[in-house]
Amino acid sequence: MGRDRFVTAETVKLDLSDGDWIIVKKRLTYEEQQRYATAGFRTVIADKKRADDEAEITVDFAQTAIMRLAVWISEWSFTRNGKAVPVTRSAIGALDADTVIEIDDALTKHIEAIEAEKNLTSGGEPPP
Repeated sequence: MGRDRFVTAETVKLDLSDGDWIIVKKRLTYEEQQRYATAGFRTVIADKKRADDEAEITVDFAQTAIMRLAVWISEWSFTRNGKAVPVTRSAIGALDADTVIEIDDALTKHIEAIEAEKNLTSGGEPPP
């Protein structure tokens, strides 16, 4: 019997400054990865008349950055006027830039730790 090839819905709590936290998925599903990877594409035009056969692609980098947080974060401690604020793309877009940088740094460390663990369990060399 082979290994389980499906993502289990596990989460990890990441602490932020001032007692705040985010809860992120331990791993993304294939669908979540694809939603994030393609979130910023606005137009893709393949022009066969061009000599170089290259496609013209328009990318919205803001949407890609917002989607990165939206697919990873399942919950957070953030409130407004004493009420919990649900994690939505709109709420992420309304965060202040310093908060987003802090979240992004914590999320990047989480992703790097997952990759390092995957490399060790698959027999790969640990990262430098």
